[in-house]
Amino acid sequence: MSTPLFSRTRSIRWYDMAPDHPVSGTLNVSRDQWDVHSCLLMSIAMTERRIRGFPEERRHAFARLARTEVPASTTRLMGTAVVLGAGFAGLLAARVLAAYAERVVLLEQDDPHAGSRRGVGQYNQVHTLLPGGRGLIERWFPGFTQEAVELGAPMLHSSQIGAYFNGVRTVSAPTTDLLCASRPFLERHLRDRVAQLSAIRIVTGRAEGLEFTDGAVAGVRYRAEGRSHFLASDLVIDAMGRASRLSDWLDDAGWPRPPLRRVTTGINYATGYFRATSIPDDLLAAIAHFGPDHSDGSTTSAAVNMIEDRQWMVVLAGLGQHRPGRDLDDFVARCRNDLPPIFRTAVGGEPVGDILRYHQADSRSRDFTAIASPARVLSVGDAVASVNPVYAQGISSAALHAACLADYLADRPDLTEPFDRFFRRQRLVVDAVWQVATATDSARAGHRRPMAERIRTWILNQTFAAAATNAQVAESLNLVTSLFAHPDTLRRPALLARTLRTNHRGRGSGRIEIPDAQAL
Repeated sequence: MSTPLFSRTRSIRWYDMAPDHPVSGTLNVSRDQWDVHSCLLMSIAMTERRIRGFPEERRHAFARLARTEVPASTTRLMGTAVVLGAGFAGLLAARVLAAYAERVVLLEQDDPHAGSRRGVGQYNQVHTLLPGGRGLIERWFPGFTQEAVELGAPMLHSSQIGAYFNGVRTVSAPTTDLLCASRPFLERHLRDRVAQLSAIRIVTGRAEGLEFTDGAVAGVRYRAEGRSHFLASDLVIDAMGRASRLSDWLDDAGWPRPPLRRVTTGINYATGYFRATSIPDDLLAAIAHFGPDHSDGSTTSAAVNMIEDRQWMVVLAGLGQHRPGRDLDDFVARCRNDLPPIFRTAVGGEPVGDILRYHQADSRSRDFTAIASPARVLSVGDAVASVNPVYAQGISSAALHAACLADYLADRPDLTEPFDRFFRRQRLVVDAVWQVATATDSARAGHRRPMAERIRTWILNQTFAAAATNAQVAESLNLVTSLFAHPDTLRRPALLARTLRTNHRGRGSGRIEIPDAQAL
């Protein structure tokens, strides 16, 4: 049982002196309203700027990376650049490099015309192109969205998208418009646009290692058509995904391996495709999340999208031994009985193929800022960080990594020097995605976490709860989850005060489940 902090009502002055939003006000609290932990957390957030400086730099640096303006001009910095891997991260990195290199070779082990990819186990699972990522793709490929729509991908307005937290429908945010399509569709469309660039050549082959000279990478060894080849390069981009072998190659050459950070997810998810018998007038997509206190792990998240070819794509996710959708009957029963009505509508049509399953043991990230690395090589996309896929941030995160590369090359760096400045910029993106995607997973897994991380998780859960009923909180949260804004924006005192007030008013209403501060 918590101890009351106040014996009577007190007032706390709060200030948010961000240059774009200078405000101040008063929050009245009493022993009947807030427990000691809530007041302490509020005080921590309010005094963060005074004690150690509000994280303005991270917020503004992230916003700069997410901008969609095209640079007025670029400068050729290199002869040949090689990109290892032609997934989203590799394709976008190749597009950025085409403005700075005379030649870009995109090396991919999988046949681009195959129906699956050996190196991407989740290839046919649900993927979502968030608004932040779509804006960046439009920056490099103008007209990409309109072309996708003309090819059959639905473009959904925020009013057609439902979001649920612990079974409660949250209010809509105007920035949630989504281009909904399968990963094969989006990747094929992006690859076709990349292939139109004269500076880029796509080669089918498997990278086998790097050659190092004078503290830098000099080229790539690869195997294609049954023969070994060597390709000299001025820059190598590792976009080989979760199974990247760059750490092994660095180790073999006497360089340190980047530290690997892991958070257990134990996520099992299954995706089913169903033909749409009719097109509803209201919702055409939805996502449902359940907090650790609300779910027994059997279904922690679910999503449904209307995609190309008048199909529904539905995903169910569970933890540990819980494997939802172990067969078609179980999959359909869960959608009909445990989830919002749109899921019942989606599984009412004819199944298209089998239920596809995937298991991810952990979220992981490699910290290249912590090591001395050779020049002329860097990593992007899942090769650096891959998180719980139910948060749908993978494609848009890859786009932000490409934005880091574009931002770095625009400064005309010396390519003979290690890419420390690039890795620091990329780390900003990695940490932003990591905060959102691993907060609940860390709590569920019982990891020992520092107090600062526990506070961030508590605030994030408070924000999710308040977003169910407060449009301004929902909009701020959506900017973060759509990768337009850094998670630090959720800790601005003005917004946090609104979040806590909203949750206090919702306590006892039965509409929302408020995270317990005692969990800290």
